[in-house]
Amino acid sequence: MLQWDEDALANLILHEMTHATVYFKGQTDFNEQLATFVGNRGAIDFLIEKYGKESKEVMEAIYNQEDDLLFSRWIDQACQQLSNFYARNISKDEKLREEKNCSNSLKVTLAKRWFP
Repeated sequence: MLQWDEDALANLILHEMTHATVYFKGQTDFNEQLATFVGNRGAIDFLIEKYGKESKEVMEAIYNQEDDLLFSRWIDQACQQLSNFYARNISKDEKLREEKNCSNSLKVTLAKRWFP
């Protein structure tokens, strides 16, 4: 981790400090979302304080966080698409035939966005 850039390291430290400071029993999603928010926002604030609001470091960190958010949304959509696919009331043989098309569609949308 010592080789990580400042953005990632600050984000990780603040994320884990949030887990150590705030915990709501039985609220795993909320706890994780809160720690992610604090890590993301805190890392940006740290970089602004260190380098200035318009610095290259701040702009890169903001871009990386926006990209992470887009990827998270893609993952959510992919999970929903797969859940809907597997919940369909069709035979196992039909699912096996269509499964490859569904998988390929997800791969194509992933590749277009992150691996052009």
